[in-house]
Amino acid sequence: MTKSEMRAYLDSHPPRCLNELSAVPVDMIGAVFDGHGEDLNPVFHISCKCGNETGKVRGYFWTNPDYNDMTVFISPLEFICP
Repeated sequence: MTKSEMRAYLDSHPPRCLNELSAVPVDMIGAVFDGHGEDLNPVFHISCKCGNETGKVRGYFWTNPDYNDMTVFISPLEFICP
């Protein structure tokens, strides 16, 4: 599978944790990732299935001691629709 084919696959298969949301792939030009397959990290615009885009995402923050104590948001748990 070529890199562009893999990117197309990843863009068309959002993570299962987003199953209850509307997830549309987007490009984040200038986004910085942690270096593992950077050009293959898919990014999704998420919204509620009702169409509301102004909700809040609840999840966990984690500090990576092996990467300059960078804090990242991981594991979206729910989208709170107002």
